[in-house]
Amino acid sequence: RENDLISVDNAIERLGFGLFQTMILISCGLCFAADAMQVILLSFLAPILQDEWNLSDQETATMTSIVFAGAMVGTLILGPLADRVGRRPVFCMAASIISIAGFGLALSINYETALLCIFFVGVGVGGLTVPFDVLAEFLPSEQRGTNLLLIEYFWTIGCLYVVAVAYMTLQGPQPEWRLFTGLCTLPCLLSLCMGYFCVPESPRWLASQDQLDIAMRILRSAAKDNGHEVE
Repeated sequence: RENDLISVDNAIERLGFGLFQTMILISCGLCFAADAMQVILLSFLAPILQDEWNLSDQETATMTSIVFAGAMVGTLILGPLADRVGRRPVFCMAASIISIAGFGLALSINYETALLCIFFVGVGVGGLTVPFDVLAEFLPSEQRGTNLLLIEYFWTIGCLYVVAVAYMTLQGPQPEWRLFTGLCTLPCLLSLCMGYFCVPESPRWLASQDQLDIAMRILRSAAKDNGHEVE
């Protein structure tokens, strides 16, 4: 087992950094942007819903804080689950939960429905540590520090995106908060699509599960994407 894992590490080192890792970086980065957007949008959304639904200050505060309760639950469940069933399924699961709950929030008709959707958004956000692991496990050692720092810029991009969308949709006497919420969920849906098509299972996790043939196929495909000749 130890020799198998070392061989996977050596193979990833020989892959270098290329198109394959770039697509994973973008896919995982969009998850980080979605994390920022789903948290920050509540600072714009909560005051609007307080006025529209006549919410008390306590109800409004609950709306903005329950996302963190969901994130705690998501971290406790989805993190360990990624070690059991694999990185890729949990990556897609977290992005799916955020996308479904985010669009559900945009369609909410009352406070209780919105609260439930925000909680599940938090659950999905709690699983976004897994994309970070996926990226790290595909990077050669020389590129790991740079790219794991680079992915944090997607958080900043997500913050700026929320502000831009809020400026376009929440101005005027009738703020389009449903459109605002839906547009803030789109990047996570894009991340889900890219994750499904562009992010394979981690060869390191496959090696730990004795699925070496599948790990080898993924590494060969990655080598082709990066322009290496594969025998």
